[in-house]
Amino acid sequence: MFLNRAPFGLKGRKTLLLAGDDFSALGSKTAACFVRYRENDVAAVVSNKKGGTCVSDALGFGGNIPIVANVGEALAFEPEVAIVGVAPRGGRLETGFRNQILECLRAGLDIASGLHTFLADDEELAAEADASGSKIWDVRHVPDVKQVG
Repeated sequence: MFLNRAPFGLKGRKTLLLAGDDFSALGSKTAACFVRYRENDVAAVVSNKKGGTCVSDALGFGGNIPIVANVGEALAFEPEVAIVGVAPRGGRLETGFRNQILECLRAGLDIASGLHTFLADDEELAAEADASGSKIWDVRHVPDVKQVG
């Protein structure tokens, strides 16, 4: 049964990971797992407290993928898609992440998010996505129509 069809692919696309303050295997589980299994697709990681280092410094694996302090710096690595790489308490969208997502959308990046808060339901984020031609994929959103395939 297909519960959720992705509006865009991730494989082979230059990916920006939004990893929050505590970029670590536990603090940014989604980002760390993406690095573990899709290392070659990661363009950069945004973590304001660990900017200026590389992923292997933070995780012990992942090579020399750069960690930068903000989305503006990350755009130099030409990402195509951004992934919200954290699971904050309650799965809610925090202000800092909302601002980073807005920056990504304004730059034309597609966004994938596993938060409990659906980004596409946020009027401002949805408007920015429409304006830039970006897509938002809330991976937890289950469509009303389920298909057996």
